[in-house]
Amino acid sequence: MNTMIAIGIQMSTSAAPPDWQARNRDLRSVEIREARLGLCSRYCYSGKSGKRYMPATEILVFREANGRIPMEDWLDFLPTRARAKCLHYMRLLAASGHELRRPIADILRDEIYELRPSHRGVQYRILYFFRDRNVVVLSHGIMKRQKVPEVEIRRAAERKRLVLADPQRYSFRLVPKEV
Repeated sequence: MNTMIAIGIQMSTSAAPPDWQARNRDLRSVEIREARLGLCSRYCYSGKSGKRYMPATEILVFREANGRIPMEDWLDFLPTRARAKCLHYMRLLAASGHELRRPIADILRDEIYELRPSHRGVQYRILYFFRDRNVVVLSHGIMKRQKVPEVEIRRAAERKRLVLADPQRYSFRLVPKEV
């Protein structure tokens, strides 16, 4: 089974900024539209209400030189509900970026982070890093028992080095759609 990795965030293709007069508009869709248009700095403020929020984060996955995507292979291996939970955590990462904290995400070391989903007592970990302020690259996923193995952290750090050196060759953009 070849799973298309998707994060399920609807993006607006409109080039016009959001209409702030429509007060009943869903704030989340406005945030995503603004982030897509590049209208936000680190924090954005929503119109007249002045509420502060983070712009949406773009999710990329690591792609090996031969074109294989380890994250996709790992997700195909997971049981259906565990895969759904991992995809849900990816959506949370896309919506919150750096603002995501425990118990959903945590930093390991050397700017390598982990998403922390679990299902039926099995702890899954998705290792990722930030390429830019609002661009995340998912390195790979693992199942763990105790601590995240040091070899996995080193693998993610090596992948980060490759992506920063040649982003077009070693990263792949996720296609937004409903899962």
